[in-house]
Amino acid sequence: MSEINDLIGTPFEQLPCWELVREYYRRQGIDIPEYYDIEHSDMDNVNGYTKLSEPEVGSICVYSLNGHDLDHVGIYLGDNQLLHSTAFSGVCIERYSKFIPRLKGVYRYGSRNNHHQSV
Repeated sequence: MSEINDLIGTPFEQLPCWELVREYYRRQGIDIPEYYDIEHSDMDNVNGYTKLSEPEVGSICVYSLNGHDLDHVGIYLGDNQLLHSTAFSGVCIERYSKFIPRLKGVYRYGSRNNHHQSV
């Protein structure tokens, strides 16, 4: 968790949800595509992404919080913890289970070996 502690509390304006996901991956030496590449495609067919039936540490969780469109993402940290950025709280960690009703998909980018298990 020490790899992300300095991000907690960063205002949403400085680090919105997709940029937080990119920063999480960047710190692991992985460059992921811009959000536009995902938002305007079927994420299952975007190179490098694998849809998962259950979240793993480092999974990208995609949500529809405000309707039918995909409008939010976060990172699953394990132990029912979701790292995400909201307009109200900025970068924070909340219960993953709180957002399950709005979950639209869980994805891994890259190979399993790309993710540190001790976040």
